[in-house]
Amino acid sequence: MAKSDFKWKPKPLIKRVKKLQASGLNKAAGFLTADIKKSFVSPAPSRAGQAPAVDTGTMKRSITWDVPRKGIRRVGTTLQPEGNNLASYPMYLELGTKSIAPRPWLRVALARNKRTLARLLAGKGI
Repeated sequence: MAKSDFKWKPKPLIKRVKKLQASGLNKAAGFLTADIKKSFVSPAPSRAGQAPAVDTGTMKRSITWDVPRKGIRRVGTTLQPEGNNLASYPMYLELGTKSIAPRPWLRVALARNKRTLARLLAGKGI
């Protein structure tokens, strides 16, 4: 049997894989955020089942993504609940209420972009 000088050094490989993973997650989160913002309709009001309409632009401006911890990217709104404030408004639009039909913006963007997001996560680009 032939002797081999090969030595397994996993640290550089693991570092490279993590860097590629983070890059794919960042690209996917950025793409999804931009697509959600583009889907908002104008002028107001939107119809049931349609993406939300832009009135003041507060919710649209609040759509962003962040990195809560390594390996995780979170896409959503930065509006924070404050009593009876409009902070719950994005959730009401997404899911609807007893008196308001849903105007989904997050789930439909995920469904619409499923293939593109998979390509970005795989490092293949759009």
